[in-house]
Amino acid sequence: MLFMLGPQACPSYYSNSGVYMDMPHVYEIVIEGHLSGQWSDWFDGLTIRSEPTGETMLRGLLSDQAALYGVLSRIHDLNLVLVSVFRIADPAIRNGQVQKGEFA
Repeated sequence: MLFMLGPQACPSYYSNSGVYMDMPHVYEIVIEGHLSGQWSDWFDGLTIRSEPTGETMLRGLLSDQAALYGVLSRIHDLNLVLVSVFRIADPAIRNGQVQKGEFA
């Protein structure tokens, strides 16, 4: 049996788009219900905004995939219903112009 290593073994992980798991990205995470802004520190400094639809949006820069998983774990620990998670493509992040707690 032949085992493959490198980009050929897992092309989705080694994409040509330049997206890697250890790079910072801006995320938008939507949950059901409303959370107050007091939870911001507990959610790694993400901005918390209550939507008129009865949902809450958490948005901001996370340092890597591990930080994202930490936030998702906290959502789970609070027994909140996860609606969606989106990574926002932002060239300012790749250029180092966005800092933690900010987003474009």
